[in-house]
Amino acid sequence: MTTLALIDAAAHPAAAPFYRLFPYEPLARATDIHIDQIREVRPISLEAILTAIRDHAQPGWCVVIVSHGTEMGLSVPLFNRHGSHGVRGDHRIMAVLDDATRSDAEVAQILLIPDPQHAGAARAHSLRELAAQVKQKRLKRIDLRACNTGIRPDVMRTIKAFFGANWLGAPDIRDSYAQLNPGTPNADPGFWQHWLQSHPRNHVYEVPNHGRLALAVTGGAAGHTSFGLSALVDRSGSVGFWIDVYLSRLHSAVPYSHGGIPIHALFDTVAPFPLIFPGDEDQYVSHIQQV
Repeated sequence: MTTLALIDAAAHPAAAPFYRLFPYEPLARATDIHIDQIREVRPISLEAILTAIRDHAQPGWCVVIVSHGTEMGLSVPLFNRHGSHGVRGDHRIMAVLDDATRSDAEVAQILLIPDPQHAGAARAHSLRELAAQVKQKRLKRIDLRACNTGIRPDVMRTIKAFFGANWLGAPDIRDSYAQLNPGTPNADPGFWQHWLQSHPRNHVYEVPNHGRLALAVTGGAAGHTSFGLSALVDRSGSVGFWIDVYLSRLHSAVPYSHGGIPIHALFDTVAPFPLIFPGDEDQYVSHIQQV
């Protein structure tokens, strides 16, 4: 399945670097999608997403959209430039745009587009035309990597219909990207004990015959996708082995020598350690809902 990834680089600056290193997304039933093209969308908007799909996706492709989201759908502006007074392109807006019984002027009025009887109606018509062109692609899948967008099946079905895709997948918990910097290896037991005590929201990954890697999360308890991430390793080889298991999923080895590396994880706010990595496939895909 050829896949185009559209990424809100302002919201998730680590997402494009992540998919360049690890171009896979796990799905249910022991399948996954390979990400073949990556486009950073600046600025993000529903108009920009539709335009990018129209211009860069071929019929029958899959599209991954990485952006802010809520249980109501994508949390993105409607237009690339001012014209809807903060209206977001969530499922309710998609339903209005898809309603063939409404005129362009009615749609413009509902969406608070200025001058709804004239210029606003023209902008609404243009957006609806974009959506129709995307539907003509008959996309195989749309996969959202946006927080909580898989919670409500009714919302997901509206989004799927708007894009005209056969399938839609989305996480039912938060979803984020970050930079992991393991720092200088330190094997001193006293240092580890102090670090773990001072970073209570932690998890230690044992890498058989290759040492340990500990991760700790700070912040991230509220609704925002950002969080602090600290790491500690006891030997340099631990990092590469951890990457192979928890990020690359053994599809391809990613050489590691030093410095930071982008990560992707689902974020379970109620778990003692919230991060669920793609390599933990069973747990990861259990939070990717499909309609």
